[in-house]
Amino acid sequence: MTNEHHELRDRNTALRSQPCIDQGGGSGEGGGNNRCVDSGDEDRETPGSHWGLLGIALTFARSNPAGGDNDERLLATSLAPPNAAAYEPHSSSSHERMLSVTPLHDASQLEDTPPAHQQLSVRDAFAGRTVLLTGVTGFVGSLVLEQLLRTCPEIAKIYVIVRQKHGISGQDRFHKMLNTNPLFHLLRCTLRLPCCAGGAGHNAVLLEDARNDDGVLELARGNTPHIEAIAGNMTLPDYGIAQADLLRLQQQTEIVIHAAASISFDDHIHDAITHNYMATRYLADVAARMPNLKAFVHVSTAYVNGNQSKGSVIPEATLPLTDQLNAHVSHSALVAHLQALPKPKAAQQAQAYMQQWGFPNTYCFSKHLAESLMADHHTRAFPVAIIRPSIIGAVAGSPLPGYVGNTAGSTGAALAIATGIAAWTCHQPSSTFDLVPGDIVSSSILAAAAVTAQGCSRHRHPLVVHACTSSQNPITTGQFFQHIQAYFSSHPPPFRVILGPYPKYQGLNIVSNSRHLRVVRYALAEAKFVVLCGVLRAAGREHLAKKLFSGWKAWQKYNRPALDFDLCFKTDNLQWLQQSLPVKEQSMFRLSWENADWRRYMQTYMAGIQHRIFKQPTVADAAQHDFMPWPLLPMLSATQPQPVVKS
Repeated sequence: MTNEHHELRDRNTALRSQPCIDQGGGSGEGGGNNRCVDSGDEDRETPGSHWGLLGIALTFARSNPAGGDNDERLLATSLAPPNAAAYEPHSSSSHERMLSVTPLHDASQLEDTPPAHQQLSVRDAFAGRTVLLTGVTGFVGSLVLEQLLRTCPEIAKIYVIVRQKHGISGQDRFHKMLNTNPLFHLLRCTLRLPCCAGGAGHNAVLLEDARNDDGVLELARGNTPHIEAIAGNMTLPDYGIAQADLLRLQQQTEIVIHAAASISFDDHIHDAITHNYMATRYLADVAARMPNLKAFVHVSTAYVNGNQSKGSVIPEATLPLTDQLNAHVSHSALVAHLQALPKPKAAQQAQAYMQQWGFPNTYCFSKHLAESLMADHHTRAFPVAIIRPSIIGAVAGSPLPGYVGNTAGSTGAALAIATGIAAWTCHQPSSTFDLVPGDIVSSSILAAAAVTAQGCSRHRHPLVVHACTSSQNPITTGQFFQHIQAYFSSHPPPFRVILGPYPKYQGLNIVSNSRHLRVVRYALAEAKFVVLCGVLRAAGREHLAKKLFSGWKAWQKYNRPALDFDLCFKTDNLQWLQQSLPVKEQSMFRLSWENADWRRYMQTYMAGIQHRIFKQPTVADAAQHDFMPWPLLPMLSATQPQPVVKS
């Protein structure tokens, strides 16, 4: 580990030992309500309180339902008509109280101590169960499905909800994914496969799944699970599921895993609410009518708390929004208010609220509201777990080291760096870059589902799990850049827009305060990218051009001062889950990244990008990474065993 690693880890350890986090009025850099929001007004202080204009009056009472859980219930909510002045920013006076999230020194009241250590088996928890999974065609959802099929052979049935897209039915889309996505290569090819272990070091742990006495990798055998693809639409009540299908899955489903969402940072607030809040509400309404429900797992994001001050340590707890009187804000009233406004006014009003609370975009804002929704649903009869991944990167271990599912997030940034487009950045090199491998995210989801279904998690509040690395084994933004540049310096991509070596990160022009200069630089960079993609299209490489341009767009959206979070996410619950697993399952469901080698992982990640996106043969030294080219094996034949899929 480098000195920079040690310094960051020591700093984060010191921060984690503090009893509270200085939220205050945001007087420090990037603090509280003075966070820089990329809304065209980055260089001035965010406006004062708009809350009187919304006029939400909240009264809460405590009740003691059977079972002893304390439950906050909303008694009265009133909304005043929106005032045009709400859309005009103004400065706060000294006697006005700024809006804020609940101060983190109160988070101890929300954060439960993990229960005493006990053995919890993920495989046993899913044995004989019926699972409903959404978002299966996305990166996270596909990882969860593959791992569930590969590691839990006794699962009874899996329902997946897939919408029609571009005239292709949900069932056909799902079948195509199972038959063509390299992620499912182990399941397509055999039920007993020799382990394809790579080099030495942590790789041996990453690839060690369930093995028999002969060292053979064991996949699902015997009771082959049934998978039923059901047509649905997350934007409609009852999740757009036909009545006959709805009644059947409600009677049978015991575990719900909700991984579907819009991950676009800049959706209009109406669209963000529809896809991230209302879709969650519709699915929760469906789950509420499941007589055998054992767990509802909601996949959120660690950056629902991206409105906290730089350097903050974020607890594994829900932090509700509060008004100027420190009363909890009704998420349902706020959503109803925004939905009732015409699109232009809704966008303006949402921007005002995001500035007040410090949210950098509608994605983080809508996901925060969805978390509040699920926290209110949590009871003994409706047990909720919330998983918060940070920046999701390539798969580190089984089933396919180096696999990348899309060009969003860190993969888009890596493409921009590799091609030389990312010649400048708004992010400080010392900031924490909380990157987490995709398979750790899927393992966290399944482990949280298992512990919730077995009734071993806390009951007062939802189980919140950070699938993050910043408090275990942090990496900085500068190190992330350096790993990418080091790999592609030795293994050049097919084209770059710069001549000579990559610029060192410390030598990049770090632009943080001049919006106009950023606009000019973005325009110049995009012009280069348009020319590059045009050349690729003329050369008949349309697919690569699309991948690169989407990667550039992802980098463009990420490279903003407001997204230089530099946060440390506590992982007490994640570590408790890891320690609670049987020894054999700790290698099947890897949750800890504490002793991992970042250089080796980044080599594996970049080899995956080189192979899948650049379509180049991977020539890097195999001893330096764990990447395996794919597809590894031929397609499944009619005589080979496979999961039973019913449309």
